[in-house]
Amino acid sequence: MLSAFVCPITMRVMRDPVVIETGHAYEREAIARWFSACRELGRGPCCPITMQEVRRADLRPVLALRAAIGEWTDRRQRDELRWACQWLTKDAAEEEAVQALGCAVRGWSGGRASRPSVRGEGMMQMVGGMLSGSAVVRLKALEAIQEFAKETDQDRVGERGCNNTVYDTMITSCTILVLTT
Repeated sequence: MLSAFVCPITMRVMRDPVVIETGHAYEREAIARWFSACRELGRGPCCPITMQEVRRADLRPVLALRAAIGEWTDRRQRDELRWACQWLTKDAAEEEAVQALGCAVRGWSGGRASRPSVRGEGMMQMVGGMLSGSAVVRLKALEAIQEFAKETDQDRVGERGCNNTVYDTMITSCTILVLTT
């Protein structure tokens, strides 16, 4: 990860980077809070890095940085999903299985761009297959299925004809759980 992707205030990867007049980039919400705190202390807004007062507190988006962060995040998430697929098997050790299930949930919760990857890798069916593991793995698998079920109507009946994929998987998985316990 490049340090330019990290907001100097939050120390997290930025989602909405903006630049102030000193040329430093920050997460929009974090620098807005910083400027607000400066005003509450009775002084003008200043750069958190240089402490130099800024004349204009306007926040300009850094579109190229946002795009680069987005590409990096997508690539990292795809790699993580591929790794998780290796561990979503009945033969996986409990720790790896739990980590892989967490990865599947993060991939799903990552938004509309990540969901096709989860679907395309067959992860929903793999998660359903994890319902025959240990109690901890079964619990994590059920939590993942619950997260999958939170999809929107647009996701459920999409352009690709993915009608009720999550619900079909959930029903099948829960049936397996009932039959095996």
